[in-house]
Amino acid sequence: MLSGKEVIEVLYQRLLSVRGRIYGELDSIFGLLEKKRLNRRRIAKIIAYLRSDLNALIKLINAIDDYTSQIRYMKYQKVLQGLPPRLAVIFAFLMAFSELAKSLKSEFEQYVFNLKYTANKLFKKKYSGGYLYSDDEIREELYEGVSSLLNDLKVHDIKVENRLYKMGYFITKHYSMTTVIDLISFHVNDWPGLNDKWVCAATYLASLEVSVNKACSELRIKADTFKEKLDKLVQYMRRKGVEVSRIEKDIVARLYDYRCRVLHGGYIPTEEELKYIVEVVPRFIKAIKEFRRKS
Repeated sequence: MLSGKEVIEVLYQRLLSVRGRIYGELDSIFGLLEKKRLNRRRIAKIIAYLRSDLNALIKLINAIDDYTSQIRYMKYQKVLQGLPPRLAVIFAFLMAFSELAKSLKSEFEQYVFNLKYTANKLFKKKYSGGYLYSDDEIREELYEGVSSLLNDLKVHDIKVENRLYKMGYFITKHYSMTTVIDLISFHVNDWPGLNDKWVCAATYLASLEVSVNKACSELRIKADTFKEKLDKLVQYMRRKGVEVSRIEKDIVARLYDYRCRVLHGGYIPTEEELKYIVEVVPRFIKAIKEFRRKS
């Protein structure tokens, strides 16, 4: 029996995986439709994968709704408060996804039917020989169908993000977070093997680096490397009586190590390492901001 936290993680990872495959299959279909001559066997194969993944998405929508409906009878804000920061964001995402995706289930089912209908046309032959439906006819029908599906998926992503915004998560001003989801779902997931944990750790550690660089510039702390800057800044703040972190003993060594391995080597941190990064980096940045105000 999985715990609540494990259920949240499993549902989220399954959702990322299915969505990533669907976006990848749509991308492949668009690529094939651009060819002068259609590769009907290849298109038929990808349509079969796409229909299977759409059915998997429908089942996943039901599973997420079953889980989140249990929470709705409770005060979900209390549930969020009891979760680690990363899981709280994931749980909020699942809640928003579930509320908005239910209305799309019938549309996804219709897309599955339409894709099957189009796939059946691919190999129908005339009595006199040759295909009954020309490449242009197949191209037009399939392009219209997958374009509509892609549009519905993207509109849904925007609605989910807006809902998260109202819940206090994923507050963005310029670029939609769906661009990040798009990147990790099917552009870098297979190779070089980056995922949402890497994105989370990289964002935190890059924010740390920018904060340290700016603080050292303002305080006129001179150093040649980031490690020296980080070490000198921590020492400077301690001399001024600022508690950088409760985990002071190895903060410089650990954060510098994670920064190098994650940002430059594509290292995926473990759960414990990610927890450390997510907890320590904001406290460190907060300490720097407080120190700046006092200086």
